[in-house]
Amino acid sequence: MEELFPIRRQRPLQGAFLDLDLRAQTTHGPRIVANFLSSLDGKIACEEEGRLRVPKAIANARDWRLFQELAAQADVVLVASRLVRECAKGVAQAPPPVDVTAHPDLADWRRARGLAPQPALWILASGQAPIPAEVLRAWKAERALSVLAPAPPPGVEEGDWLCCPDMQALSGLLRAHGVQLAYFAAGGRLFRRLLAAGLGDELFLTIRLQVLAGERFSTLAEGEGLMPPEGFALKGLWHDAEGGQIFLRLGRV
Repeated sequence: MEELFPIRRQRPLQGAFLDLDLRAQTTHGPRIVANFLSSLDGKIACEEEGRLRVPKAIANARDWRLFQELAAQADVVLVASRLVRECAKGVAQAPPPVDVTAHPDLADWRRARGLAPQPALWILASGQAPIPAEVLRAWKAERALSVLAPAPPPGVEEGDWLCCPDMQALSGLLRAHGVQLAYFAAGGRLFRRLLAAGLGDELFLTIRLQVLAGERFSTLAEGEGLMPPEGFALKGLWHDAEGGQIFLRLGRV
């Protein structure tokens, strides 16, 4: 893999994002880092098998490795409640990170820094749709877990619920729980709400160099237009010729 910015050099893909050591760069309050994989025409999800999901044409193990490296550095991984429901139905594309079975070095990385074996999981619930309790129990066996919602959704025990009336409250909750680095791994509608609340410090964006087209799809920020638009500055750029993709590190301005 070739790193193009801020310096130019050849380097292995494995370890590229671990070497950034995002935790060491977090000095003032909780830092929220988001990550998306997109096609060249801006699609993060397309309709496949009757549901919107990461397109098989752009999903790949090399991007997935770096996705795991970002998650491994976090205190908390933020996911949408949709993931819980998809896991209960057996249709989720992947469980929450970190996959320490496939990537045992990431468990070693966390252990060497005195971190828990897995980052905590915070589930961003929308509305009062039930949360499958059996999935929550399975996840709680391996990591700390909380469901964030204005009121406890059906299926969620009181002790697993954090009161979060809106996205603006998220920063205060992260700070109150001593979170240094949070990793946002939810979808485009929640990412738009995150930006609108003035949150989100960095965006790691993989662009697979393929045009998909299609009729029904999602982009990385969906919903009412942001006024003014949210700006980002380039902080890092890598070209992965083997995977046919580029990796961008973007900082909020």
